[in-house]
Amino acid sequence: MSAPILNRRDIEFFLYEMFDVESLTNREKYQDHDRTTFNGAIDTAQSIAEKYFMPIRQKVDANEPTFDGKKIHLIPEIKVGLDAVLAAGLSAPTSLYEDGGMQLPMVAASGAFAYLSAVASTSLGYLSLTHANCNLIEAHGTKEQIEQWVKPMREGRYAGTMAMTEPGAGSGLADLTTTATKDDQGNYRLTGNKIFISGGDHDLNENIIHLVLARIKGAPKGIKGISLFICA
Repeated sequence: MSAPILNRRDIEFFLYEMFDVESLTNREKYQDHDRTTFNGAIDTAQSIAEKYFMPIRQKVDANEPTFDGKKIHLIPEIKVGLDAVLAAGLSAPTSLYEDGGMQLPMVAASGAFAYLSAVASTSLGYLSLTHANCNLIEAHGTKEQIEQWVKPMREGRYAGTMAMTEPGAGSGLADLTTTATKDDQGNYRLTGNKIFISGGDHDLNENIIHLVLARIKGAPKGIKGISLFICA
């Protein structure tokens, strides 16, 4: 018999005894929840981890993504597992119901996601990047941008990345050289090079949305002159 992914007693100790997550159900946002729903999310995450990701954990490590000159290829089991996470609503468990989430407190969601992270951290990166993109656009984007880009990402049709690092700048954002020029339609045309784009290309989704750091021509030097663009 294989060893368990995590110790369930440890997770329940942290949630219910140390952090008293049940007290959060007194807040209006979480009033639909209780220990039963928290445990249900954990049970679902554990089931998906055991059914879809445990059997392929060695295969994922042994078969990195490949490029045939035209297209990136991943082993097909990764998409099957990620689709199961999406179908269960676990790709964005803290998001509001109307945004496709479970509206779970962050600490409860972390307890559930721990099972998936423990056995599929690399594969789950595709969903984590997408979730982060959604959060950023929801916090700072327009209603039109949220409708156009966040909705399909939450549904799993689009994926997201962050394109930040450049060959000549490394982690020094102030040194980036990617530029943005406004066109006649009010959009921006980006020119430059980015590297180390996690999830930058794959065949898991219909489209990949990149959040790209660039400097509008004429903007001041340094980090204060940097803008963030949605690039599809």
